Amino acid sequence: MKSFRFFFLVTSVILLSACSSNKLELVPMTLDVKGEKKLDAGIAYLLGADDGVYAAHDFKGYDQLLVLSSALELLESRDFDDFSIFIKDEKNDEVISIFGDNKNKFVFNFIKKNEEYTFITEKDGRTSAYYTEWHFFDNTMINFSRGSPVRIYKLPSFELKKEIPALLRGFRVHHALSESKEFLHILQQDGNNHKVIDLDDGVILSDGYVAMTDRSEKVVGAMKFHDDIVIFMRGNKLVQVDERGNFIKALPLHVSVESFGQVGDCLSIGTVDGHIAFINKYLSTIYVTQKVHNGWVSHVTTDQKGVGYSAGVDRKVVSWPVPDICLSN
Repeated sequence: MKSFRFFFLVTSVILLSACSSNKLELVPMTLDVKGEKKLDAGIAYLLGADDGVYAAHDFKGYDQLLVLSSALELLESRDFDDFSIFIKDEKNDEVISIFGDNKNKFVFNFIKKNEEYTFITEKDGRTSAYYTEWHFFDNTMINFSRGSPVRIYKLPSFELKKEIPALLRGFRVHHALSESKEFLHILQQDGNNHKVIDLDDGVILSDGYVAMTDRSEKVVGAMKFHDDIVIFMRGNKLVQVDERGNFIKALPLHVSVESFGQVGDCLSIGTVDGHIAFINKYLSTIYVTQKVHNGWVSHVTTDQKGVGYSAGVDRKVVSWPVPDICLSN
C-alpha cells in the first residue's frame, strides 16, 4: 500500500509539473520605438531586409513595393502588376514578387538579384499568384493550390522534380515548411484539418485534426518556429508540434492574434488591439508591449541588423530595436 501511495504521489507531481509548464508567464514590457512612417495606402506585406524593410501596399490598378532603410527613409519604390504577391526565399532572404496572368503564366521578379523569370504552365488552368501557395529555398520552388497536387520544381529551369497528390478538397489553407525543408504542413483555414507531407518520400504522413484538438477548434495560422511548427487556433490557443506533426504542447495565449512571425529567437505576435507580444524560444514566457499601433497589428518582422518593424491598420510602419530577450546569447 505504501508503495502504491508513493507511486501515486510521484505521478501526481509529474502531472502537475507538466500542466504548470503548459502555461505562459505574462510579463509587461515597454518597446523602445525609434521611428514611424505613415504610408499612402494599406500595407499588404512587410518583409525584413539586410538593413531595412520592404513594404508593399495596394493602389487601384497596381501594387507598389517600397524599400525603406532602418531609419524608415525611402530608398526606392517599384510598381508591379495588380494582384502581385511578395514573399521571401526561406534560405537567403531574397524578396520575390509573383504575378499570375489568370491564363497560364506566372512572372517572378527576384528583387535583390534584379532577375525576372516567366513560368508557363498548362497544369491547372487559371494562374493566380494570390490563390496559389508558395515556398522558395535552395533553387527549389514548391507550389500548390486548391485541387492541385503539391509540385516541386528546380529553379531557374522550372523542371518538375516531384508531384504529390495532397487532396486539398478545395479549401483555403495555411501552411508551413519545416526547418529541415523535408516536411510540409498544410492546414485548413478556419477549419481543422492538418496534413503533414514528407517531401523526400512523397507521402502524406498524417491527415486529421490538429494534435490534441477537436473538430470545433479552428485553425487561424501556422509557421515554422526554430525546429518545430506552431499552429494558432481560434480562441487564443497555440499548439506546438515537431516537424513530423507529433504533439509537443498546447498553450493558452494572453492576447488575440492578428499576425505572427519570428523576431530573433522569439515568436512575435501582432495583436488585434495594437500591441506586440514576444514569446521566448522555450515558449514559457510572453512579453506584451504597450500599444504601438492604433488598431490591429498586421505585420511584425525584423532585418538582419537587429532592428524590428511592425505595421498596422493605421498604415504606419514602426521601427524598434529587437528586444534583448529575443537576441541569441
